[in-house]
Amino acid sequence: MRGFIFTLILGLSAAFPVKADYDVFLPVFAKIHEENPQHLSYERITEEALKGLQNMDGRLKFGLKAGRVTVYYGGKMTKSLRKPEQNTAESWAVLAEEVLENVKKVSEKISLHDFEVADEMLAAVILALNDGSKYYKAMDLAGDDAFAPRRAFSAYRKDELLHIKIKVFDKDSPSFLRQAIAKENDADGMVLDLRGSSGGSLAAMSEIADMFLDDGIIASVNSAADNEEKFYNARPGGEWAQKPLVVLVDADTASSAEALALSLQEQGRAELVGTRTYGKGTVQTLSDLENGSRLSLTTASLFGPSGAPVAKSGLIPDICTAFMGEGQKPEYVANQQKAADCPRQQRENEPFDFLVAKALIHKKL
Repeated sequence: MRGFIFTLILGLSAAFPVKADYDVFLPVFAKIHEENPQHLSYERITEEALKGLQNMDGRLKFGLKAGRVTVYYGGKMTKSLRKPEQNTAESWAVLAEEVLENVKKVSEKISLHDFEVADEMLAAVILALNDGSKYYKAMDLAGDDAFAPRRAFSAYRKDELLHIKIKVFDKDSPSFLRQAIAKENDADGMVLDLRGSSGGSLAAMSEIADMFLDDGIIASVNSAADNEEKFYNARPGGEWAQKPLVVLVDADTASSAEALALSLQEQGRAELVGTRTYGKGTVQTLSDLENGSRLSLTTASLFGPSGAPVAKSGLIPDICTAFMGEGQKPEYVANQQKAADCPRQQRENEPFDFLVAKALIHKKL
């Protein structure tokens, strides 16, 4: 049995090479401090990382006063380290590694999970950000399909309307949409279904918005790293800039999908039908780390053409269909005044929203 366990550990080590903890801490500490909008101090980042150790072994405690980091195990002091004099990612990454090396000596739980500890510490830091950032551990990625290709686009014609469904904005989405428009350019109008869309590529979203607009601002992005604002602008003569358009949204419409919906709403190009959206007006940058893990870090904020942010409260649709369905008349709902408020609801497969969109488009014909 011991031989089997030793062989298994060797196999895991080969699949997930163990880097020095410093090499894992350093780039993540630097990215969080420099590129995330919250710009957490290196000291705060280190404190959150130490909470990851406490999550692994409840007998661990850390004292963080008087310019020192003191390690306690089972109520007894085991090490006291001076906080860095230089406030750099390198200095704090060294301290985090020194604390970890001491902890491995006193905590059997942590020493038995040597090659997982850095992951747990960094995952605790990302969790503390609470802004949509994610940390994908190397061990989890091995059998995970989080980054597997997904069916992201569909198009079909129904009742003389072109129904476009975009689940994820990727590099192929704009060309797929352009092909669908060319094939069905005699359709009376379009229903753009963004229900359940988690967003995706900002560049793809911008190219798609350009097809619906005839000049003007699409969106802007404020980068946390340099505090610079970048504008995405539409060119004159979008492929579907003159025909009726209605956008379907729900509680799972997020990120760049919300940015597209907000852009079309603020530019007066389309009415939104559905429920309040998710409220994730941020951009994430994906990085592969040295230990085989991946970091999806929030690095920028999204804004609509007017400069209004995609707020955490989400977008309010023009026509709220929350908890509506069979029994209601879509024509009556389509004639309602713009909703002052609207709850969130997942409505990705609800046909009633399409019927309301159809009624809105027929009003414009």
